[in-house]
Amino acid sequence: MKALIDWRHPLPDGVGRVPQEDVLSEHLKRFSKKKTNNDFETLKFDESLTMVGIEVEMENYKGDQDENDLIYWAKDVDPSLRNSGIELRSVVLPSQKYVAAALTELSSFLKAQSRHDFSWRTSIHVHLDITRLNLIEFCNFFLVYCSLEPLLFKVFAEERRNSVYCVPLFESSLLTNKRESALLANLFKSAKDRRDFNWGSSLGAEWSKDVKYSAINFFRLSDLGTVEFRHLAGTNKIERIRDWISALISMLGCARGYNEKVSTLAEIIKALNTKSNYFNYLESIFGDLTKLVIIPDYEQYMVKGVRKCKEILASHGKVVSSLVKVSDNGAVSKHIKEIKEKQQQRLKRTYD
Repeated sequence: MKALIDWRHPLPDGVGRVPQEDVLSEHLKRFSKKKTNNDFETLKFDESLTMVGIEVEMENYKGDQDENDLIYWAKDVDPSLRNSGIELRSVVLPSQKYVAAALTELSSFLKAQSRHDFSWRTSIHVHLDITRLNLIEFCNFFLVYCSLEPLLFKVFAEERRNSVYCVPLFESSLLTNKRESALLANLFKSAKDRRDFNWGSSLGAEWSKDVKYSAINFFRLSDLGTVEFRHLAGTNKIERIRDWISALISMLGCARGYNEKVSTLAEIIKALNTKSNYFNYLESIFGDLTKLVIIPDYEQYMVKGVRKCKEILASHGKVVSSLVKVSDNGAVSKHIKEIKEKQQQRLKRTYD
């Protein structure tokens, strides 16, 4: 099965590239004496699994710090934000020590901005490079995320649950648009049949721009080769950003662990129906970090995610063409109508 890296476009200059080792080493020396450098170290990973990019939106920026002091971050004006709003974009971070150094620098930058503000308009986006995943691994990653989405929102992003710029995957066009749902079904069927094709190019060409405001955004597959996670609200709690990145890396590592058959993980998810099974499932994904997602009544959020995941698996077992022939009176159409009503309510809550 082809990995996405076989067709990936090079990163554009504006995005930032992996910094030279001598620059990174020099920066790490500058911060090596500060205890916070280790405090912000994420779950261990290297570029054989993924690379990380971080975008941080903030308002009320007063320019108190010389941007030349920033090694891991580029700074852009963001017209969608108020009071001199800016977006900080990290360089590509190829392992946990660089994430730690970048987060340390971010912490220092925010402390120097005594009047900075993270309003409801701001958010933090994390990009994960998935160019090392083949189609089976990508489908596994999709399943893992789907099964956990309600729990992830509750733990990390409850304040973003009703944002028009962070639409849960189950309410996005990806799972409610007939054509895009059929594309997703085709991916799973191809993975099950071990059929090789240029899946990355298909995703980039077929998935619409509307999906970019989903909480998990696959639209950047076409140019960056990344999946973007838009869940986190703007925050100066660097530990929260670190924990979120660690959780995402855990999910990606789990998907790579089931790289032989997409049906293996699917069967595990189909069998999830008890509290003990839920805990074991979470532990198989997060390991020592499971404590991050164990909250009171976590089972009720697992039930929601697993049920939706089972529905996806059931629909993807059907002939792909049948998904684009939906009766106006059918259950799928009723679901789409309900989703559209929720979207209108979300718009009203966002702008009222």
